[in-house]
Parts: sequence; structure tokens; C-alpha cells
Amino acid sequence: MGGPDAGTVCGMQRISAVADSLVGLCRRTGLTVRGLVALTAAVFTTAGAAVAMAVTSEDVIGHNGMATDDPQWLRFVTDHRTGWLLHLARAVTAVGAVGVLGVLAIVAAVVLWLRGARLALAIAPAVALAVAGACAAVGKQLVGRSRPPLGMRLVSDSEASFPSGHTTDSTALFVALALVLAVVVLRSPRMRALIVTGAVALAGAVGASRLELGAHWPTDVIAGYALGLAVAVAITTVAVLVNRVAPPPSLEGSHRRLSRVRMVLCAQRHPTILNATA
Repeated sequence: MGGPDAGTVCGMQRISAVADSLVGLCRRTGLTVRGLVALTAAVFTTAGAAVAMAVTSEDVIGHNGMATDDPQWLRFVTDHRTGWLLHLARAVTAVGAVGVLGVLAIVAAVVLWLRGARLALAIAPAVALAVAGACAAVGKQLVGRSRPPLGMRLVSDSEASFPSGHTTDSTALFVALALVLAVVVLRSPRMRALIVTGAVALAGAVGASRLELGAHWPTDVIAGYALGLAVAVAITTVAVLVNRVAPPPSLEGSHRRLSRVRMVLCAQRHPTILNATA
């Protein structure tokens, strides 16, 4: 019998390399089995959200798939408007404005820092907001999609429609903030699940408000959810890993600079974080 072919050997080598990388990461970060499971879930969540964003983008750019159903779904929403829903939508959409989110991000960073969170984790929600906003702005310029017709719109936004900036920004900030709170403040699994669920629901409400006001097509909002979620999980995961990875043994050249950056990101106001026991 012949030995394994070159493709099989190459695949086995890749699997071995990935396994070695995971083992090395666990050693450097001190990840437990539970931590490794959480990291794996974060990677799959980020990848899934990125795929959803890519699929939605392809449909919008190609004018096919989900994008072909946008007019009828938005018409269904606008045809069922009520007074109280419109008032609620205007209030919720105001929460998703970039100015409001920016203030919330700064306040959250200061409070987390004062509570003793390391800098990387304290600023993670603000970084997620900034990165998501930049990605959404680039997407708007690249796709250049028009807003829904004026007859459906109750807002005067004039920039490109895809993806929804309100949805992207609010999803990125609220999810990232909830994840950071779950990591550094809360200890009860029930409270962790509650805070993350609440963040997702609030972001969902912001996206729904954009449809209620006729400001976006449904696929704009779907893409905003996917993009904001991918950025939030990715930035938070990186912040957690930076917080845990040991400094490089060598302090020469680039290693010295990396060590200094890590020292800044891992700085904290108090030596101990005040964790909630609820």
C-alpha cells in the first residue's frame, strides 16, 4: 500500500500547525477550556456575521436575492404605521445617533477605567464604535445605494443608504459594551446573559426604528446588524486577549515597542476590578 499523498500530508501539517497555535495561545493567555470555548464561539460568530454581511452586500450590489424583496417588505412596514409606533421609533432612532453613541462610549470608558478595568477593555466599546462607523462610511461610498422613496421616508437623511449607519454603530457599541461588562464586571451567568440579550434587543430596536421611519431598506438594516456584530465581537475578543497575553521575552527593536504598547493597553487605575456579585 502506498503512503499518504501530498495533499493529505499538507492538510495534516496545517491541522497540526493550527493545533500548535491554539496550544501556544492557551499557554500565553492562561485560557481554560471554558475560555477556549468562548474564544471559538467568538471566532465563529465573527465569521458568520462577516459572511452574512458579504452575502447581503452581493445581493444589493447585484440587485438580486434578498434585495429584490426590499420594496415589498418596507411597504408592509410603512403601511402598518401607528402614531405610538412612530413616536417610539423617533425616540429609539435618536439613541442610535452617532453623537449620542459617542457620548455613551466615552462615559462607559471613563466609568470602566475608574472601576479598575484595564485600558484595552475600557476603550474597546469606543474603538468598536469608531471601527464600525468607518466601515459603514466606506460601504456607503462603495455601494452608493439610494434611500427609499420620499413618499416612504419620514426623515431627511441624504447620505447613501447601504449599510444603515445607525444600526451598524448601535450594534457595535451596545454589543461590545455588554461583552466587556460580562467579562470584567459581572460574575453571575444569568446577569451576563441578561446584559448581552438586552444589548442585542436595543440594537435590534434601533434597526427596526429605521425601517419604521422609512430611512432604510431592510437589507441595509440586516447588513448593519451583521457588520456591527462582527466588529463588536472581534474588537472585544482582541481586547481580552491583549489583556491576557504575557509580554514578549525580548525587548529589542520591535519587541520593545510592542511591549510598551501592551503595557499602555493593560494599564489600570486600580489593581483590582470591583466585580458585581449579582
